[in-house]
Amino acid sequence: AQTARRYTVDRWTVEDGLPNNALTHLLHTSDGYLWIGTWAGAVRFDGVRFTHAAADLPNDHVRALLEDRQGAMWIGLSGAGVVRLRPGGYDSFTTANGLPGQDVRALAEDAAGRIWVGTEAGVGVIDGARVTAHRIDGGARANLVSALTRSHDGRIRIATATGVCESRDVELRCTAVDDRLGEPRAVLHDRSGRLWIGTSRGVFRDEAAVTAGAVTALFEARDGTVWIGFANGELAALGGGGDERYRIADGLPPGGPVVTLAEDAEGSIWIGTLNGGFSRLRPKRVRMYSTADGLPAAVVASIVQDAAGTIWAGTHCGPASALRGEQFVPRFVEHTGNACVSVLWPARDGSLWIGTRDAGLFRWADGRMRHFDRDDGLSDAHVSALFEDRDGVIWIGTELGGLHTYANGRLSRAYRDADGVATHLIASFAQDRDGRVWIGSNGNGLSIYERGGFRILAPSESPPTRDIAALLVDSRGDLWIGSAADGLFRRRNGRYEPFGDAQGLGDRLIALVVEDRDANVWVGTARGIVRLERARIEAVAAGRAASLEPIILDRADGLLNAETSGGGFDPSGLVDRAGRIWISTIDGIAVIEPRLFRRNDVRPRLRIEGVTLDERPVVLPDDGAIEVPAGTPSIDIAYTAFSMLAPSKVRFRYRLEGHDTNWRDVGGRRTAYYTRLPPGRYEFQVMAANNDGLWSTAPAVLRLNVLPFVWERRGVQAATVAALLAATGVSVLVVVQRRARRRLADLERERALEHERTRIARDLHDDLGSRLTYIAMIAETPGLAEGVPRSARDAVETLDELVWTVNARNDTVNGFASYASHFAEEHLAAAGLRFRLHLGDGLERHGLAADERRHLYLAFKEAINNVVKHARASEVHVGIVVTGATLRVTVADNGRGFQGPGDPTGNGLTNMRERLGTVGGSVAFESPEGTGGRVVIEMPLTPGARPGPRPHLHVMAPAPAGVDSDREH
Repeated sequence: AQTARRYTVDRWTVEDGLPNNALTHLLHTSDGYLWIGTWAGAVRFDGVRFTHAAADLPNDHVRALLEDRQGAMWIGLSGAGVVRLRPGGYDSFTTANGLPGQDVRALAEDAAGRIWVGTEAGVGVIDGARVTAHRIDGGARANLVSALTRSHDGRIRIATATGVCESRDVELRCTAVDDRLGEPRAVLHDRSGRLWIGTSRGVFRDEAAVTAGAVTALFEARDGTVWIGFANGELAALGGGGDERYRIADGLPPGGPVVTLAEDAEGSIWIGTLNGGFSRLRPKRVRMYSTADGLPAAVVASIVQDAAGTIWAGTHCGPASALRGEQFVPRFVEHTGNACVSVLWPARDGSLWIGTRDAGLFRWADGRMRHFDRDDGLSDAHVSALFEDRDGVIWIGTELGGLHTYANGRLSRAYRDADGVATHLIASFAQDRDGRVWIGSNGNGLSIYERGGFRILAPSESPPTRDIAALLVDSRGDLWIGSAADGLFRRRNGRYEPFGDAQGLGDRLIALVVEDRDANVWVGTARGIVRLERARIEAVAAGRAASLEPIILDRADGLLNAETSGGGFDPSGLVDRAGRIWISTIDGIAVIEPRLFRRNDVRPRLRIEGVTLDERPVVLPDDGAIEVPAGTPSIDIAYTAFSMLAPSKVRFRYRLEGHDTNWRDVGGRRTAYYTRLPPGRYEFQVMAANNDGLWSTAPAVLRLNVLPFVWERRGVQAATVAALLAATGVSVLVVVQRRARRRLADLERERALEHERTRIARDLHDDLGSRLTYIAMIAETPGLAEGVPRSARDAVETLDELVWTVNARNDTVNGFASYASHFAEEHLAAAGLRFRLHLGDGLERHGLAADERRHLYLAFKEAINNVVKHARASEVHVGIVVTGATLRVTVADNGRGFQGPGDPTGNGLTNMRERLGTVGGSVAFESPEGTGGRVVIEMPLTPGARPGPRPHLHVMAPAPAGVDSDREH
């Protein structure tokens, strides 16, 4: 239980991106990465992403890692010696260069910068290009190196299978270890000068036994704690925090021996196991009490401390419990039975009040329990809030029955809305310096008791919320109001100051508010416990800062569940006599010691990881400047920040100077995206904030030089201007000639218009005149009068066609399509045929001369009439589309098709060819076997013809019953 209170264990395996779970070495390098050696290669880890660190090595069996004083990386391999990485490759050292063995077990650097290499056959020392081999007297076992460590005086300590050696310049002085102590496997020379030896039987410090067990790793942290890894996968810490043991039950992986240990800049301890991936012990900032510590239920509704110093907890649903030692013990079950405790209050007279959500109110005093229910005048069995004012009066809030007070042994009547109390789930009380009692209703707002009476606050003096979940009068006399949906407010001098989303709080649900002894404010939310520093609060209130920059505690800090509120109850907080903060959650009680609270003061280090130009990665140059080819469509910039404590909480902001006017806040995103940057010089800058909102001191920078196209260069642009001036004179001549041609074309159009007027007059005389004469004749002839309506309709149709032909507004392909589709739908529906129409896109963009439109329409009309009269079809498809510079009109049916070389329509098909030929069009007749007939009309469109206004499409009458008419656009 003790270890679980101090550290949180996080684990990473192949499922998270590791190449292999078989770890051999962990190393935090100066650039901020965690290097991980495995039996499947070496990778780098930034807290979020794994990237392969070295390619094309002699093999992937990495056993040891070292960063030298120049920042170069050394990798010890199994069976292939050691390599030193360099840009674009590596230098290799093997037995051919003088190493005593090929199987490298450990690496270290001495004070002179020499690299010591421990192998299965002795020790090699690399000094520049020279390699010196050392073999130890005592046979093969004496030369089997298990570990190397550098002491604080710069010397190297070497653990072999039989003893420990110490470097003297490049010479060795070795001391055998008594066989009774076991085989040495790890060695450590701590800051105080003591020598630790880990063996197969335990740890010995200056030859004195410290702890038993087969030891596989030793490491000293910056705070002086010595960490010991054991062959059974367990871990021990010896030092300032006491002796502690960590086991698989505490979250360590069941992967066998602990083979490597490391520490990062933020104080976390990293553990690598032989077959279990790697883990991290991260110091907790929250101590949790849960059902494992005796709480009757996980959801805690109330926490109080009585006059004797006992901590009491009310659980939902469960009895009241008292903390005895490190365990909670249920109490008063014989009196409260199965009642769900909702709120507790320890009175100054030594009594304990217990409010329940279904069984009324209990008072424990002098060894006796008194019960208040409806028979005793209690208005509601659900007690939701309790409070004692400075006069010793107990205030009792209920869910639906208003509030009561208890004084001088008597329970008052219920006070409700008519009395000036905002009722409905009274959630909290607070008393200010003037003696006023504030009453918060989670639903109906705020009311107050002053000068002997209740009063509901008027809208002008009410807070900007009616859902009040928590109240607190702080050490400065200000009233804090936590709402269930609108954030946090402070009432000062009658004004309400917001501290919510806009101020960086991070959540709108505030379940509880407490103040610690340093006047910092702690609030419980749905996302965790939030710490607001008093100085920052005042800076935001005064307008000197925009954000509260809160510290948010959640699962990463030790909470079992980040949510502090739950359905049906209002949680509570407590600052105990020792100054510790107790906060109820839906999964136990969180305890925080503000005096020991550790803020993460390590500012994130930043690094530009890579650049991709048009999805092609580029090598980052040493000078941090990249040339971007002209016209590059996309630029992706990958960056990272080294804050391992809580990498998921790291926030980034970046800007591109020369392009972005402001910083872009992008949360946890680690890639910036830019598209089509104009030519010029830019500087990309990125900043990061750690889990506690502390920003990096300076940005990481990348310079970009986006090259112009040839025509964007100044010289080319100057030459272009000169050429344009020369071309202007030529253009003037061309314009004059074009105007002359345009005038000639206008004269030709006037002639064509005169011709069209003559044609219209002829049609009116011949066609319409003959129809009207016929109507008059049959109207005077007995027995033929029934033909008058039909003839009149034909005349009207003829007149409509003439008007449509004359109207210049219809001189577009879309105008033709509208009129033709109206004709087809009307005539095919009358014939009982199903009609499907497909109109292509963009028809209104193309012009069509009146003469072309007329001949095209008449040919189309002929095709429709032929279908009705001769095709014996049930369905007709009409398509009107423009493809390139050609208008295509298709009339297809499912009838009998064209039956032979003859024309079943008489001269209709021949007339169609001739009519279309006069305007440059063509028609084709197709009759595939068994598929009906198909007429395809094609009309070339004049390039550059200007279309007229877009015509209004006809609204078609519905088809007769039983006839489908489908239009597809």
